[in-house]
Amino acid sequence: MSLLLGASAPSLSLGHPTVITAVIAAILFVLLFFAGLFTWRGHNRLTGADSDLLLQQSRQAQRLAVVETVIGQDALVMAVWDEPGGLPQYLRNTLTMSETIPSRAGPFMMFDTWLDGPSAEKLTAHLAQLWKRGATFSETVTTSKGERLNAQGLYTSHNAILVLRAVPVAERALPSSDEAAKKLLADLPHPAWIQDVSGAIVWRNAASAAAPPFPSGTDGWANIGPEQRAAAQEAWRAGKPWHQRIVLEGGSSKRGYDISLLPMGGSVAALAFDISDFETVRGEMSALLSAQQNAFKHLRTGIAVFGADQRLRYANPAWRELWDINDAFIADNPEDEAILDHLRALRLLPDERDFNGWKKRYLTRSREGAVDETWYLPQGRVLRVASLPTRDGGYTIINENLSELEELRRRYATHERVQRQTFEALTDAVIVFGSDGRLQLFNPAFASMWRVDEADTLDLEKHPHIDELIAWFAVLHDDPPVWSGLKNGVIAMGEDRSVFTTSLSRRDGVVIDVSSRPLPGGATLVTFVDQTAAVRVKTALEERNKALVDADQLKNDFIQHVSYELRSPLNSIIGFTEMLADPVLMAKARDTTHDASALSRQSEYIGYISSQSHTLLAIIDDILTLASIDAGAIALDITRVEPLEVMASAAGALRQRCAEAGISLSVEVNGDIGAFNADAQRVRQVLYNLLSNAIGFSTRGQSVSLTASRSQAQDIIFEVGDDGPGIAPEDQAHVFDRFSTKANGTDHRGAGLGLSIVKSFVELHGGHITLQSQIGQGTRVRCTFPERALEQHRLDQRPQ
Repeated sequence: MSLLLGASAPSLSLGHPTVITAVIAAILFVLLFFAGLFTWRGHNRLTGADSDLLLQQSRQAQRLAVVETVIGQDALVMAVWDEPGGLPQYLRNTLTMSETIPSRAGPFMMFDTWLDGPSAEKLTAHLAQLWKRGATFSETVTTSKGERLNAQGLYTSHNAILVLRAVPVAERALPSSDEAAKKLLADLPHPAWIQDVSGAIVWRNAASAAAPPFPSGTDGWANIGPEQRAAAQEAWRAGKPWHQRIVLEGGSSKRGYDISLLPMGGSVAALAFDISDFETVRGEMSALLSAQQNAFKHLRTGIAVFGADQRLRYANPAWRELWDINDAFIADNPEDEAILDHLRALRLLPDERDFNGWKKRYLTRSREGAVDETWYLPQGRVLRVASLPTRDGGYTIINENLSELEELRRRYATHERVQRQTFEALTDAVIVFGSDGRLQLFNPAFASMWRVDEADTLDLEKHPHIDELIAWFAVLHDDPPVWSGLKNGVIAMGEDRSVFTTSLSRRDGVVIDVSSRPLPGGATLVTFVDQTAAVRVKTALEERNKALVDADQLKNDFIQHVSYELRSPLNSIIGFTEMLADPVLMAKARDTTHDASALSRQSEYIGYISSQSHTLLAIIDDILTLASIDAGAIALDITRVEPLEVMASAAGALRQRCAEAGISLSVEVNGDIGAFNADAQRVRQVLYNLLSNAIGFSTRGQSVSLTASRSQAQDIIFEVGDDGPGIAPEDQAHVFDRFSTKANGTDHRGAGLGLSIVKSFVELHGGHITLQSQIGQGTRVRCTFPERALEQHRLDQRPQ
């Protein structure tokens, strides 16, 4: 394909300074633009938080170094701005012929200090129009020392570029345009060539000849379409450079090129930049940035990224949730200052008296990456705020919510303080060893128990080893097996860590229980409990118990001995009395004795002796019964008992007594209550004693009743009632006590053992006894026997 240059195209000589400057400036502009573009894009996405992204930035820096090397091959001054009115973001000075031009951005912008007055004014005006309208310019300026420079102004969508070159003296002979272009393009590391008006390549540099992916063949326009060719022709007619990006497919790969065409009179100088690597890096950086932002979405730490213009570029969900900021507010990428004002309006920031001053100081430090502090916010929130600078002049804010952590720290400190106070207040001696076998904690009770405060050679604050403590313990208790077991419990590892307990008696008489228990992390807890007082109490109790047992045994022996010794003469007395009262002997006495009054008195005295002897025998029997119950020597003979039979037997033994005393006795069974499990002899004895007691407190003409019934729980209930004088309320609690006797205005006398025996036998059956009485209205005694006697239940539960 060929580019046909119209007849109306302007004819410019390569020897003209403007043309030479434009060619060089355009080439350098293209190099700087693309290298700076991809480097800026890479750097603009770095947040400083990802090491992989920093690696990509390093690679871009290497590529920028290559471009700067290319720029450095020509003598020029280049300044690049990315915003109007500021300092240049890039300044390169390789123009060694002049020492007047400053090499730093600040002094460089002070044009009136190194240019003459008119030149400074013209250059300032041209730069203003370059930013305002994108008006490029080419102007000759003069330094304060008289050096003439060609100033070339170029403009892109994001940058303004100023290129300064030295203007050669008028007498120098200029080479032809083709030769000048060849000399300029020969050493470039990028493919470059010169083609004529027909598009035929008439010359190419070494980089294009060595590996000519573009252009292919001898036609410089073979890879450029008709529309692109028409645009190039129009640019050439206007005397302007033309730039285009194209993608070539070769096999399974694609490669991209940025093409720059520079008109030179009758020829066209072309330069191709292979941007495939830049596109690959850009894709990798884009994927990396996407992955980074995706990772930020899942972080609980709030992250906000601000650009060089101090506007919000990115905020992860945690940051928006932390500050309760909705998507509508951040949709317009607000400035950092506006965000702080918004948060203050929501009362989410601390109350600062001079908020504007605080805001200014905070933003200044944030943009410099010098913030790392803790904020205590309203509603009890605690926040860590940190800033990190980015390579593009922006910064990243990190907000970590420390509220839960601070709360945990506060609780831990409180728990530790309470634990320490509790530990020190314990009366038992407690120590804790670390995994290295050294003492970590101890309480005052330990130092006191083992008299460590008296030691000159043992300092607990220096965390002595277990061996040092054992040596100290051995002074008061030298027992190697005990201390060996304690040491093994402290220094053992793994499964060998177990509980160790023992008891020791020191030389000073102190008895101590020792116990060691493993703790998490290889630590060991050892406790020393002073059991001296408990041992002494135990010994005293054992001695007292033995004395009580001996006394009880002595009592039982005494009762049995006395009862035996009393019963023997009583039996003799009763026997001889019965012999004297025998009718045969009395008849013989009447035959031999004619004194009737003497015989009458003899018979009366014999009756007294017999009556009192039987009373004394009954008392002795009751005493023996109670002694047997106390000694546990009585076992119930459980059988099926018919209530009416035992009631009739007990009442029959007392009917003669009732008849003599003029007292009526009634026996009644309420319904067919059936039999129950009990000891018939003991039940009869219970009823006999109750009836005997009731008769004793009754007077002639009164009545005594005995009834039997079943309760709803199927228990058998016997009730004995009388019309006697009744029992005073203060005496009712002691009725069943042993040796409790109250005549209550009657002639009743007794040892006070009958009701006590009744209570013992009822409880032995698993039952209970109650009493109801009022003065002058008689007494009701109720005995409850369970269906299944307690003694039978115990026998059934014994193992076979």
